Amino acid sequence: LTSNLFDQPPLEQTEGGKEANRLFKSAGSKFITGDTLQARNLFIQAKDHDGIRFRATAEWNSVLSEAAEKQQVIFIDIENAFAQKSTAGIPGYDLFCDHLHPTPDGYYLMAKEYFREIENQQFLSEGNTAFKPAGSPYYVTPLDWEIGYLKIYQMLHRWPFPYKQVSFATYPAKTTPDARRIAGEFIFSHQNWEKAQYDMAKTYIATQNYGAAIRQYFAVHTYLPGSSLPFEKLATLYQQLGDLKNAIGNFQKALRRAPDNPGLLPLNYSKVLSKTGNHTEAINVIRKAMTSKGLSHRQSLEARYYLSSYLFNTAQYDAAQKELDKFLNIAPEHKQALELKERLKKYVPNQ
Repeated sequence: LTSNLFDQPPLEQTEGGKEANRLFKSAGSKFITGDTLQARNLFIQAKDHDGIRFRATAEWNSVLSEAAEKQQVIFIDIENAFAQKSTAGIPGYDLFCDHLHPTPDGYYLMAKEYFREIENQQFLSEGNTAFKPAGSPYYVTPLDWEIGYLKIYQMLHRWPFPYKQVSFATYPAKTTPDARRIAGEFIFSHQNWEKAQYDMAKTYIATQNYGAAIRQYFAVHTYLPGSSLPFEKLATLYQQLGDLKNAIGNFQKALRRAPDNPGLLPLNYSKVLSKTGNHTEAINVIRKAMTSKGLSHRQSLEARYYLSSYLFNTAQYDAAQKELDKFLNIAPEHKQALELKERLKKYVPNQ
């Protein structure tokens, strides 16, 4: 078991905590003078002398390793893994957010250690042998960090930590003011993580930070792989940016995840197909959209207009006229539909 050594003073601040505090201060002094080996030993002693035993002592870790050896079970030395990734082998706020709970980087380090041992033991007989874990957590966004820091903010100012009256108003943003605001709305209002991620993406798009917005959408997909919405939002963003190839690819991914109730997806997908000149496929998609669930009466009407325009673009003029007439019976003042009607007169003179 591992814990914060460098940045966590002993939690016991009464008379009984004098020795632990003396050791902690001595450790800091040794570290400053460059005697990092002695500093590490003193930091460990300070932790072990802490009267509030929230952090595992060296003795307790020895018991764990000895028990694992005696029982012949696999032992993964997380304490050593954290030491290897920390300056002078002394973990602090680089891997912990408080006295013993890791940051996303810390938890990811743990996951990699477990994965390495699973590979070593050959537990996965049919795994992807080419897979190698990335260097950092997968799609943990700045907003996720902000939510985490905000959640522990009040905890760090009450027992067993030094008491201080704090609130959201006194919380300083760790990343950006927008992330702070959205994290607050998530924690204190709706508790909907997916919504919070999409709200953050909106702020990125508003400031033209499109790469960050795309990473937000991929983060949602990573944790909700069966949801069509991240890909629908990606498709819409790529469409706005004029990247129709990526827009089409993401619309297709979205549709595969919503086969029974696609809503507006086929309609929007057909518009992109039409822009690329693939009118025939646009017709197939829009016909399917008109029979799918999730379209309102107004949206179904809009789909019929687009169908008539796609039919016109493929020289299916009689079919286009038929669909347009149905549309104009309900929306006789629609400007674009009336313009299409005028264009059709050249090809369907007896309309």
